[in-house]
Amino acid sequence: EDAELFCCDFNYNFTKLATGADDFKIRIYDVETMSCLNQLTKGESFGKMEGHVSKIFAAKYHPDNEHVLLTCGWDNTIQIWDDRVSHSVRRIFGAHVCGDALDMDPIYYHVLTGSWRRDNSLQVWDFDSGRLIKNVPLQNQNSSEKSVCHLYCAKWAGSEFIACGGSDNNSMRIIEKSTIQNNWKAGWT
Repeated sequence: EDAELFCCDFNYNFTKLATGADDFKIRIYDVETMSCLNQLTKGESFGKMEGHVSKIFAAKYHPDNEHVLLTCGWDNTIQIWDDRVSHSVRRIFGAHVCGDALDMDPIYYHVLTGSWRRDNSLQVWDFDSGRLIKNVPLQNQNSSEKSVCHLYCAKWAGSEFIACGGSDNNSMRIIEKSTIQNNWKAGWT
């Protein structure tokens, strides 16, 4: 295909590989045969955003469902796909992702996004409801200094930490979940 690839992810049993590109499409490949199983793109419904309308920079398969895939990009959405269907089945609005800044917690299915923007760049979402759970502050809790970081990467680091990094202050942060969990959904203990 004549598309610039920006991201990829394997499903949990390593039978499929999803790729995201600058042509706003996700391609699903069979790992064994390397043949394209499906091409996911925006739907034809008028007035509904059933897929990406801009470049796709992050892809993450669900940790327990071999068919559920999440993708993010420049269109301010997290698109949720069933890789057997050619258009997205759900979307969450709010994340402006420009790099490898999408992850899903394998226990509670919380979605982590890192956005390339000045404020509220690190966010945690509830997968089931699509509700924003928390804007994660990037500054040290004991500091009055406001830290600006346009994020390019964000990942869960085990069950205790979040790792993220980006531009402006060109930093990498390791954030301990216990320092930011007040008022979080159950499961953040």
